[in-house]
Amino acid sequence: MGIAVTISGYARTALVVLVRFDPKIIRVPILRGENGGPVLPHRNIVREVTVLGTFTGESHSYHIPGGRNWSVQ
Repeated sequence: MGIAVTISGYARTALVVLVRFDPKIIRVPILRGENGGPVLPHRNIVREVTVLGTFTGESHSYHIPGGRNWSVQ
């Protein structure tokens, strides 16, 4: 089984890309350079980018690769 997303609408041609990200705040220490020293918060860190296919304006369903506990919003 799995998850699929259906897209429809007007477009000449578009690339359909799935971006998986972590919405939690992650604190990252800056270790070197002129900004070294502080710990900065980072949010919405991209974890994976997957090209699902090409959209041409016709209604089309794209399979979302699984294997992990991802949520779709």
